[in-house]
Amino acid sequence: MRLHWKLLLLLLTIALLPLVVSTWQWRQGVLNVGDNISIWIGDQAEKSVITRLKQVVEFSTRNLRREMELVETALKVQALTVERAMNQNPPHHLGRPFFDSDYDRGFLPPGMVTSERHLKRRHDGQLAPMSVSYSSFVFRQPEGGRSSAVSRDVDRLSAVLPSFKELGRIYGDLFFWQYITLENGLHAAYPGHGGFPKGYDPRKSEWYIEARNSGGLSWGSLTVDASTGQLITTASMPVFGPQGGFAGVTAIDLEIVGLLQNLGRQAHIVSNAEAFLVRLTKDGAKVIAHPSYDAMPRLWAEKVALNSLPEAVAGRFSVTAKELADGETAILRLPVEGKDTVWALGRLDAFDLYLVLSIPFADISGLAGVAERFIEDETYSQLRLTALMSIVLIAFVAGAAFFGSRTVTEPLRELAAVARKVAKGDLTGTVPVSSKDEIGDLARIFNRMIPRLKERLSLRQSLALAKEVQQHLLPKDPPQIAGLDIAVLSLYCDQTGGDYYDFLPPPDGVEDGVVLVVADITGHGASAALLMASFRAALRARLANLAEPEQGLAALNRQVAQDTQGGRFVTFLGVYLDMTNREVRWLCAGHEAAIVLDPKTGNFEEWGGEDIPIGIDPDWSFGIHAASLPAEERIIALATDGVWECRNAEGEMFGQDRFRKVLENNAGKTAKEICAAVRQALSDHRGERTQDDDITLIIAKTFPGPALHDTHSDQQINLGEFDS
Repeated sequence: MRLHWKLLLLLLTIALLPLVVSTWQWRQGVLNVGDNISIWIGDQAEKSVITRLKQVVEFSTRNLRREMELVETALKVQALTVERAMNQNPPHHLGRPFFDSDYDRGFLPPGMVTSERHLKRRHDGQLAPMSVSYSSFVFRQPEGGRSSAVSRDVDRLSAVLPSFKELGRIYGDLFFWQYITLENGLHAAYPGHGGFPKGYDPRKSEWYIEARNSGGLSWGSLTVDASTGQLITTASMPVFGPQGGFAGVTAIDLEIVGLLQNLGRQAHIVSNAEAFLVRLTKDGAKVIAHPSYDAMPRLWAEKVALNSLPEAVAGRFSVTAKELADGETAILRLPVEGKDTVWALGRLDAFDLYLVLSIPFADISGLAGVAERFIEDETYSQLRLTALMSIVLIAFVAGAAFFGSRTVTEPLRELAAVARKVAKGDLTGTVPVSSKDEIGDLARIFNRMIPRLKERLSLRQSLALAKEVQQHLLPKDPPQIAGLDIAVLSLYCDQTGGDYYDFLPPPDGVEDGVVLVVADITGHGASAALLMASFRAALRARLANLAEPEQGLAALNRQVAQDTQGGRFVTFLGVYLDMTNREVRWLCAGHEAAIVLDPKTGNFEEWGGEDIPIGIDPDWSFGIHAASLPAEERIIALATDGVWECRNAEGEMFGQDRFRKVLENNAGKTAKEICAAVRQALSDHRGERTQDDDITLIIAKTFPGPALHDTHSDQQINLGEFDS
């Protein structure tokens, strides 16, 4: 069996089975609603009316959804009819076509009627009924064009007039206008009418551009009708010529504001009730259609400004609406401008809309008996519409499957070709979108994926640059201090990190001295790196003069607390080594103490404190500890918690005991060699597990004699190493 016959059978199965199931569920739902309303009559008026209001919205949501689905179905039939007419020779003996200039000059077709639905706004702002023809099209050719250039297309489009008449007869007042606009500018509208504004070119309309670009059925935003000035929304889809090329767009207009007003009248809602449509956007809950919009005079080319829901309602509405599934409804009771108001909303998921009814609570007492009559009337109407939709949908699916199956394999080949390019690293290609089915969706998703891959590559480059900038903020080499051998180990778990180390100069008058600084900013990654840069600048500014360190620390603490506003903090360990006077002073603010090893005895001591981290309490007074520096050799280790909290595959931490053992076993080596030994021990312990925290370690060896830099200068460790 050929592929397009398989697709035909598959599409018929897919279309018919859900249709039968949904029709049965809808019928059962309507019966259940009717039964529930009968049971609820006699309950308390408040509870009964609010519950019935919810049922009205639920039923109205289904009704509106089905009407929009009927429009889509009719539009597909309309497009199929136009395509067939465009693929055939124009028939003979057609009647005389009527152009918009004929209508405007009074050369009218027979059977003109006054339409109460098509109301044209006069110069004084008042609405007046238009005269329309239900027996003929109105043709409009592009300004400056020649009639001879479009005469054959006029004859072809005239042949679809019976189909447009039949659709208009079946769907009654649901349609406002029916359109065909060809790419050459020829425009046909039904029912026939005049009044097109000068310069009007439907090819520049949103509904035309959207259908041409998307290649499928689309719903436009709220716009102003060119002929009447009324507010409409348009469903449109492209039509294609004999070789499958784009030929134009066919569309159906709905007078959406009038539809909402009719909804309120059918539901017998009290006079103060408001029915409108809402869409959730990134700018908030926007009112897509509201009866008040129709009272504003406007020009056809004017952009319709959408209102937002009141602030008192928008927050609760958005949260509740997002929680609704398709077809579900919800009731909210919220005050608006001091009035207690009931809000009922239902979701039309397929169209990304919410139907909303708003009623002052004081006026709902008269609604107790409304829902039952409304549902009874609408039930019979929906049964008829459902039966018609089933017949039309079957015909459309059969035709679409037959004509569309032969073009299915070509988009698949194009998609595979672009995928192969992407696999080779070529991100310049795009997949042509030539269909509106799942393959077309896949092509659009693939096209959206390629720019995102480019963005990820750009992000990686940006992080690499951030890493380079951060590394430049850290000292490049340890200072050369008589009596000291200093080395640093720094390993980030991300490209950027939150660990920080520094070497500050001693106060004036001290020749050989240094302040060793290690800090750990909460978290890691880009945000921690930014705070690290800010902390570095503040530290160097506030502690530039070590003569009064308490004041500098207090100012530093206040600035960090102000910058982070309680969300983050910095643990800090600073050790000032005065090799001239053999003294040491240190501050430990929420950080692990410095570990000091006596290589001769193997004894350890700690230089710590009880102060809290910097940036938590802006009024905290930090204490500075002091001690004499022994004349014997000492190994001083300042580290962040990433050293002893390094975990292996089983989750076991490295711990301070292992760390001290590494120091003790390598006490006779240079500071750089000790750092290398710690790094190797951490790597062996971690194994295949990914490093999950930043690691920073400063090793300073003191010597009792003169400086050893001449003999150990080739052993200084490289700073700011990054371990992936």
